[in-house]
Amino acid sequence: MIRLLEDAAKAWLRASGIAVPEGRTAGSAEAAAAAATKLGDDVVVKALVPAGRRGKAGAVQRARSSHEAASIAQRLLGETVGGYVIGEVYLETAVAIERELYCAFMFDDDGPRVVVSAHDNGDSVSCVVHDNGAGIPLEMLAKVFDKLATDPNKEGTGLGLAIVKQIVEAHGGTVNAESVHGAGAKFTFTIPTAQGT
Repeated sequence: MIRLLEDAAKAWLRASGIAVPEGRTAGSAEAAAAAATKLGDDVVVKALVPAGRRGKAGAVQRARSSHEAASIAQRLLGETVGGYVIGEVYLETAVAIERELYCAFMFDDDGPRVVVSAHDNGDSVSCVVHDNGAGIPLEMLAKVFDKLATDPNKEGTGLGLAIVKQIVEAHGGTVNAESVHGAGAKFTFTIPTAQGT
């Protein structure tokens, strides 16, 4: 399994034209101080490990100076989060946010393949997630976005796609699913772009 850490994920997003805060990695307190200075001192210092819930573990902290960034890095480096020893931290420019959404990517050489793509339509953006897995049985397809709709033969709560639909529709978008049972599924969501962007 390939573990895509936040620095590589942000670089990939940035190279794809998606705006993300500028960031740098550091393996020592001194390097963290230098990175914070280059980023403008007001930064977020994050443990660079392939684990979720870093914030709840105290491994994501805001620093308002290079000295504070160095102090946080010194405390984090060598600690363990999610079973992983912190060998590097990722510092990025602090930005004011209205709300935070979590997005995770996982690449695996075994099992079904998942392809994620996006297209700028001018007045909207369409994203497609397509896999080559077992697909969705026809009788389940019509209710796949309903809360608590699950395949009794698989694990799951039946909330994931319902939440996706709720988020997309809250942004004025649409979402749909297509599937051939035994040959994968395709989910498409389209969200209008903001005026003037």
